[in-house]
Amino acid sequence: MSRATVPLASGVATLGAVLAVVLAAGVVGPPAVAEGTGLPTVDRLANPAAADNPWGKRTVTVHVVHEDTESDRLDPLAERELDHWEANSPRYADSNVSFDVIGDRGPADLAIVFQADVGCGPERNAVGCSRTRTDDRTGRVTSATVWVETGHEESFTREVLRHELGHVFGLSHDDADEFPFMHYAIRGEPEGFDSDETE
Repeated sequence: MSRATVPLASGVATLGAVLAVVLAAGVVGPPAVAEGTGLPTVDRLANPAAADNPWGKRTVTVHVVHEDTESDRLDPLAERELDHWEANSPRYADSNVSFDVIGDRGPADLAIVFQADVGCGPERNAVGCSRTRTDDRTGRVTSATVWVETGHEESFTREVLRHELGHVFGLSHDDADEFPFMHYAIRGEPEGFDSDETE
């Protein structure tokens, strides 16, 4: 099975231009912080309506894709990590969300793709990558795809998946001081692995 290409949202450039103008005007300040916690919120646009989660809905549908025969190992791994995010998203990203794993990729909000080789832009040696599409008007996530490289130990694969889901929830590498799993370089890489970078 080959990796499906996920096109960028048509309005990403427009949204970027609008944000640049708004930021230049001083209307939007630094990212919002959950009161009393010091934790960054998902609401990078200071939009109180988006603080619950980037999708703007309580249940996010997920489809797990794998291009090899590791489904017996990868499906439960993905479900355990989704359970972890359900339990911890309020702490990690000031978000409250549940996941519903479905069998059809078409209507899924989020696709988790496990494949033998992951390349993200210039990072041809990445072990994980994530992309989101957003609604031009609301800034809400309409769909997201996370790619995770297979062939590594379970703990390493889960750490990569946790990191990439962090990006889907609006966390960045700059959040690594608060959430070490968001560090750009994954620690504890498998023996013989040359690059531990994630995007």
